[in-house]
Amino acid sequence: MKDIWYADKRDIVKWGGLVYLCSKRGIKNVVQIAYYRRQQWPKLVFNKANIDLPEQVIRHFRDIDDINRLAQRTGLTVKVIKKEFSQDTRMAYHRHVCKEINIMKEQKVVFLDPDVGLAPNKGKAEHVKLDEITMIWQSLNPQDFLVFYQHRSRSSDWIEIRRNQLAMACGVEPDQVGMWSTGQIANDVVFFFIEKVV
Repeated sequence: MKDIWYADKRDIVKWGGLVYLCSKRGIKNVVQIAYYRRQQWPKLVFNKANIDLPEQVIRHFRDIDDINRLAQRTGLTVKVIKKEFSQDTRMAYHRHVCKEINIMKEQKVVFLDPDVGLAPNKGKAEHVKLDEITMIWQSLNPQDFLVFYQHRSRSSDWIEIRRNQLAMACGVEPDQVGMWSTGQIANDVVFFFIEKVV
């Protein structure tokens, strides 16, 4: 997730569903796999001079660690895996993610939060590939949940296409993949979730 996108309207839908899922299932732990990519912020044109945006302002509005305020209010423990992600470090990044997931033995929601979602083909830095999802799924314990961010694609049946791909990557039937969304806040995203039964 590029830090420029953090705390936009989609985060209300994202965390609204995550908090509800945790509350409904009695889960106290969320691991957010941020796929974090540092943004090169544009200059601010101030009285015709180009100046850097103050770091304090950027951190106030776009600090991914600020999710801990929500964690305190909801009684959740949120671990953000904020290690920087790039196309060149994909394999090492996912090995690190799986290691972090294996450390947590408590029931948890593991939330994959790329910029776009599933890779349509080879995938870019804003995507997660099917084999990477399989790797992460295999790291989960029974009764853990996998939650996945998916942005709309050009196909009219994009939701079912991505649901089927996610089910295939996790070795489950498509009807085991739940979903939440809201067209009134962000009609271009959905969130899929799957409980690992065994």
